Amino acid sequence: MTDPGLLREFEARFGSDPDPWGFETSDYEAAKREATIRACRPLVGKHVLELGSANGVLAADLARSCAQLVAVDAVPAAAERARERLRRAPHAMVVVGLIPHAVPVATYDVVVASEILYYLDDEAYASTLGRMETWLAAGGRVVAVHWRPPGTERPRSATDVHEDLARLPFLRLRETADTDDYLLSVLDRR
Repeated sequence: MTDPGLLREFEARFGSDPDPWGFETSDYEAAKREATIRACRPLVGKHVLELGSANGVLAADLARSCAQLVAVDAVPAAAERARERLRRAPHAMVVVGLIPHAVPVATYDVVVASEILYYLDDEAYASTLGRMETWLAAGGRVVAVHWRPPGTERPRSATDVHEDLARLPFLRLRETADTDDYLLSVLDRR
């Protein structure tokens, strides 16, 4: 997410409500999170990068099984909530900053992008897709899941994002889950 107005709006939302989108209570979020975790498996011994961690609900589930987790979010209030949620997971780190620049230089076995890539402006989006190859370890996996309904605050659709990922020459589309609510793609490094 790179739009300053949208960043302020998200900061205000997380500042006034620890769970503004119901990540902890929504049936939609629970089903999407379960499908996302299933798509990431196996996680044991893996280094995981989560782009757009929000308040850390998905990050906490990822941290239960992986060896190392780096969660990145541009919204300080959201990142603080994620840190609090992950305080008992010493192998998990939350980074505050804009994607892709805030992502620590490392290689990851799994890169998770849940409802984040369509928020990026054109420059950040192109740069993020360009850096995926350097982030992703040999044999690594990208799991992308995005809400299908359009939104004026998102420069591109879920379909656009997932088609762009599938066109990256170093990735092979392994499977998709296309529901009325979200699109989930699993892409493995060639």
